[in-house]
Amino acid sequence: MAVPSRPPGDPGCCPRSPSLAARTRPLVSPAWWDRFVTHLEHTFSAQRVENLRRREAAPSSLAEFKVVRREASTTDVCYDLVEACEDAEVPNAFRYSFACRRLADALSDFTTMTNDVFGVDRDTDNGDPNNYVTVIQRARGLDRDEAVVQATADVAALVGEPAGVAGRGAGRRGPGSPVRRPPTRSSAPAAGGGGSPSTSRGSTSRSAAGSST
Repeated sequence: MAVPSRPPGDPGCCPRSPSLAARTRPLVSPAWWDRFVTHLEHTFSAQRVENLRRREAAPSSLAEFKVVRREASTTDVCYDLVEACEDAEVPNAFRYSFACRRLADALSDFTTMTNDVFGVDRDTDNGDPNNYVTVIQRARGLDRDEAVVQATADVAALVGEPAGVAGRGAGRRGPGSPVRRPPTRSSAPAAGGGGSPSTSRGSTSRSAAGSST
């Protein structure tokens, strides 16, 4: 698959990053900044894995796909930015609690899986292997229609819809996987893998950081 490149003369976002960072860092706490940069590194690393799979038309296992897809989805980065924009930093102890981690993973799964259901024909035509429908089709020995119905049932399970509404897959729970813990910069995902568990980095927060609601 040919990965589109930037138009000639377009430097992309990288040259603008130092200026953006310099203007953003004074507005946030050291703990928030460290977490945000870590999440960006994990996201870019996972997106690199996805791009390599596109170039090589290399499918992944279902377990590998879930790990990389969640990291590449930018969910953690978006949560970080909401905190900064609302001036309401959430303490790491809460951000990486079981409940919050489960919510973030479910949001990531819902967004990416729904996108994959609607975009499976396009991704297939483009030779893109990063699609939940085609991954479970191969992993579970389904045909395309069965895989679409199964993926739809998995999406419905994430939001509490009766599984029967989605057809095949009645009674299934959502496609969960182990809850992630706070990442460190050294634990960005390699190809097909995810970050290793660690303790949270930093506990300093702004005066507004006391709110965890």
